[in-house]
Amino acid sequence: MNKQKHNRRLFILLISLSIISPLVMNCQDDALSETAQKIIIDTCISTFEIYYIYPGKVAEIKEYVNHRYGRGDYQGIKDINELAHQLRRDFRLVTNDSHIWIDVIENLPVSDSDVSDKEQTEELSENNFGFSEFEVLTGNIAYLKIDAFVDLKFGKDTAYAIMNRLQDCDAIIFDLRDNHGGNENMVRYLASFFFEGKVQLNSLYFRFADSLVTGWTDPGICEKKIIRQRLFILTSESTSSAAESFTYVMKNFNRATIVGQNTKGAAHWKETFVLREHGIFLEIPVAYPLNPVTGRDWEGSGIAPDISVSANQALEKAIILAKEWMNQPRQE
Repeated sequence: MNKQKHNRRLFILLISLSIISPLVMNCQDDALSETAQKIIIDTCISTFEIYYIYPGKVAEIKEYVNHRYGRGDYQGIKDINELAHQLRRDFRLVTNDSHIWIDVIENLPVSDSDVSDKEQTEELSENNFGFSEFEVLTGNIAYLKIDAFVDLKFGKDTAYAIMNRLQDCDAIIFDLRDNHGGNENMVRYLASFFFEGKVQLNSLYFRFADSLVTGWTDPGICEKKIIRQRLFILTSESTSSAAESFTYVMKNFNRATIVGQNTKGAAHWKETFVLREHGIFLEIPVAYPLNPVTGRDWEGSGIAPDISVSANQALEKAIILAKEWMNQPRQE
């Protein structure tokens, strides 16, 4: 979402510039003073207090970490790298939230904003913008393997061309077994081909701003929607994030049969906060999705398949189900 991209840049700017303390030593020095250590701990906690989606959990983090600090558990830590790793373990222990990440700035992943559009286009084109495999199987069943939901800015033309190729097929199998996520705008774009009219999809709730950003299908995306075909989505334990978002929408609107394994359960929306002069960065879940059908998301629990089989058997099973569905008598 454009709004989230704007917020991401704003967050990083605010955290980088507004909560830096002059008392903190250069964090690349070998020795980390007790004063610097306490400031880093307090800054991490205060940032979580503002942005983390579960404020009650932040209170538990604060109590736990301050108790450990008062007990002297951090006294032996003299290196910023070791402190970041210990805080990550402690924050995760309290919250049981694997999305949380605290690390030294040298390990900060390269942001898309640091790579030119041309470079990103060249890189993404190597895997056909996430649409890694397309084939029409025996029985006029379309098989489409999607390994990533890339930003619509780069993948829209490819997505549109492939969706048009699905029009003449009688059943469609989406393979998301190796899909670890991507961009929500591609999720909405693809979903729009399978619904008539304007339909509300997953929304995102941002706790720090008390705001709800609602996702909708685009009713004018094409002249002829893909409505008559039955969809099958293949999942594995690795299917996560945006891939789960697409799966959750199609399952709960009864547009697809899910075949395979329970998905990973990674629903929360993360943002990166750079505490540059502290020498660390934080990845904090700042929003969670809400589905209009279920009123909830799939965080932690994942998405249960309609037909449970191993990931290796999912395609074979989906083909059988698709043929059975096509052989059923239907009213004209």
